[in-house]
Amino acid sequence: MDRWLEALAAFGGFAAMLTEEDPEFTALFRQILVDQRAALESVIDAGSADGSFRADVAGATLIDAVVGAY
Repeated sequence: MDRWLEALAAFGGFAAMLTEEDPEFTALFRQILVDQRAALESVIDAGSADGSFRADVAGATLIDAVVGAY
């Protein structure tokens, strides 16, 4: 039941962001996405630096390829 509620809340949040029905919520939601994306990009960049990823991997491009550009 908890997962169903989480999925429903996520869907509602996504729909609210798309319609910009609640500008304050939309701004907060987008900022969370920007912050998470930046954190992931820094992990990818660190992996490129330490050899875990190829040196020529562009973090932003990899994220776009996996998650999708927005």
